[in-house]
Amino acid sequence: MGVIERDETGLVQRVAMTFAPLDAAVSLSAELRDIVGEEFGDNLFYDASVNEIAAS
Repeated sequence: MGVIERDETGLVQRVAMTFAPLDAAVSLSAELRDIVGEEFGDNLFYDASVNEIAAS
């Protein structure tokens, strides 16, 4: 599922996505960090193994 929030001018303010299984989600997050992390900030992406995230 994906949610895109836009402001009154139509600019994207926030994008939220969720999907399963967890290992696929973490893998996608790592790939996106490599592609757009510098532009959007590394703090938006998970940088942990599936086991670390599942345990938290």
